[in-house]
Amino acid sequence: MFSASTIAGLIVCGLLCILIPIGAVIIFKLKNREVSLLGALWGALGFIVFALVLEQILHAVMLPILKDTVVPYIIYGVLAAGIFEETGRFVVFKTLMRKNNSAKDSLMYGLGHGGIESIAVAGTTMISYGIMAVIVNTAGMDAVLAMTGATDEATIAVATQTLEALTAQTFGISLIAVFERLLAMTLHVSLSVWVFRAAKEKGKLWLYPAAILAHAIADLPAVLGQKQVIPIWAIYVIMAILGVIFVCITVKIYKSMKKKETV
Repeated sequence: MFSASTIAGLIVCGLLCILIPIGAVIIFKLKNREVSLLGALWGALGFIVFALVLEQILHAVMLPILKDTVVPYIIYGVLAAGIFEETGRFVVFKTLMRKNNSAKDSLMYGLGHGGIESIAVAGTTMISYGIMAVIVNTAGMDAVLAMTGATDEATIAVATQTLEALTAQTFGISLIAVFERLLAMTLHVSLSVWVFRAAKEKGKLWLYPAAILAHAIADLPAVLGQKQVIPIWAIYVIMAILGVIFVCITVKIYKSMKKKETV
């Protein structure tokens, strides 16, 4: 049985992971009416194509090979997302957004990219788990398994294990997921600024590989946590510190672009 706190945490925090990025895009548009909403759409599209499709194809090949290793898994884990997502940004800025030259367009793209990740990775997943928890409480585990279409023993075992693990999830733990998404969105907006300048300004191409490296560094704590190299609390502390560092660098890059626009 799931507690009311667990169910509320999953549904409320899932909604926050959906509404926060949508609200951020709307507010940014209202304050900057000259910026096209298409930038957010292209950001979402870039994430879907490069992270949810192309990157996952490579994962299907590489992860079974590397799953029992430590160092190769960590190296692959921190580099894959950076290479695919930053390349996606660069390609979109050079093609679909080739005529968008305002620094603000990079922010809109970043909100779309980070926003759709928050919605797809955390928002819809947490809400679906919350709904499943309600069904388990009212109709039993068998009803949920029937909904998922699980028939073989292996699939049933995984589904059962996942739901049983969720019973220990408190409202506070769900809030941590929201905090993680906010950090991730901050990273995506920041790196969008870096890659935008790399794509738009001559002599700044080095910011593209720099963004890949920064993305890899930002993903390192999570990968180390997966391999139980560092405790869970350390993941979020390191991510928060890195977020502050990347934002400070991004502010300088953004101000430099705005200065050139003014000139």
